[in-house]
Amino acid sequence: MEDGDNEPTRSVEEEHALLNGKWRLISAEANGQSEKPVVSVIELVSGQGKIDNGPGFAPLDTTYTIDPSQRPRSIDVSIKQFKTTNKGIYRLKGDRLTMVFQGDHKGERPTSFRTKDGEVLNTYERVKP
Repeated sequence: MEDGDNEPTRSVEEEHALLNGKWRLISAEANGQSEKPVVSVIELVSGQGKIDNGPGFAPLDTTYTIDPSQRPRSIDVSIKQFKTTNKGIYRLKGDRLTMVFQGDHKGERPTSFRTKDGEVLNTYERVKP
């Protein structure tokens, strides 16, 4: 099992409580290569989200569903403005949230925390109040 996937299974409600809050992007990877992270903050609140990519970009409204019983834990994020849904996985370790998504909105759910062609990995750090 991948590092971080051996944590006990929590209910969806317990998992939402841990995910709720603001998260700042600290590193990014696409197609197996490191990328310069854009100025990005996401805010998650029990199945609703907002992505703020900084000045000059309109915030994106999202909804998301999680399944903490899966290994790795699964997340599907729908971006309302684009009418797309991305299948992904996530890992939460303390104040670090790592998510991997297939980038074309049509591919299979990623299975590891290393990117392959067409996949994007983002690591976020919790923004302290």
